[in-house]
Amino acid sequence: MMMSTLEHFLTEIGLPEAGRDCVLSPALPQERLQTLCSLLEQDEEACLQALKTETDPNGAALCLFSLYAFSQREAWLARGISEQIYLDTMRDLTLWYQACMRKTGRPGVMEWDWLLNSLKGRLVRLGRLQYEPGDLEEAIRTDEYSFPKGVRKLEIHIPADGKLEPEQISSSLSQARIFFAGNEYRLMHCHSWLLSPALHRILPPSSNILNFQSFFRVYGEDFSYRQAEERVFGEISDRTESYPEHTSLQKSLKAFLLTGGRVGMGMGVIPFSEEKH
Repeated sequence: MMMSTLEHFLTEIGLPEAGRDCVLSPALPQERLQTLCSLLEQDEEACLQALKTETDPNGAALCLFSLYAFSQREAWLARGISEQIYLDTMRDLTLWYQACMRKTGRPGVMEWDWLLNSLKGRLVRLGRLQYEPGDLEEAIRTDEYSFPKGVRKLEIHIPADGKLEPEQISSSLSQARIFFAGNEYRLMHCHSWLLSPALHRILPPSSNILNFQSFFRVYGEDFSYRQAEERVFGEISDRTESYPEHTSLQKSLKAFLLTGGRVGMGMGVIPFSEEKH
């Protein structure tokens, strides 16, 4: 009975058949999975170290994390979180499964530390965007706003599973203001290549990415990591000329980089209480 319910959960989060088969017929003994599941609850770091010793760590992680995510349903609902939000948040499993398949060709999940933020409820997905509560680590000043260090913030993350339609972004922000109401949040913050000012030199004015930027007050940019190349081309290469040109975005970004252009990671804020668009 439990396995059929688990199978239903895996279908609900959109895990492909090969992934479902891996979870429902695990290479690890059930007793070992249950031990790891208990360890994951008590000591994440020890659990991840234990996973690394398995013959197929990524495959074992898929089985373990799926079982753990499934086991958390009632706890989420008891906190007053809707089943839709629970399932949407747990779909991060499917996104990282797909990333693992693209990179290795084998069922599994990668980026364990990041994925656990979703499974453990340290962030939630509300519509198109994910939100991670926290405290502002450094003071932010823009032409219009000033936020001191330590105030409560929501860090916005953008799952890689769809377009950035303006209506979806607006709806997600509205959902966040309702979901996190009453918790003294002062701002929403985002640090992403999608907020790079350089994109105005690459993309047409009608671009959904530029529209996404318009929701924020972009106040800075850093070049510590070539995130744009990783996200657009699937990897970072020192041979820019080798990047693929399958999409218009790939073509435009590659041409920009070949002329010496740089795309950093922009930083932007949205006041929590402000409605926009």
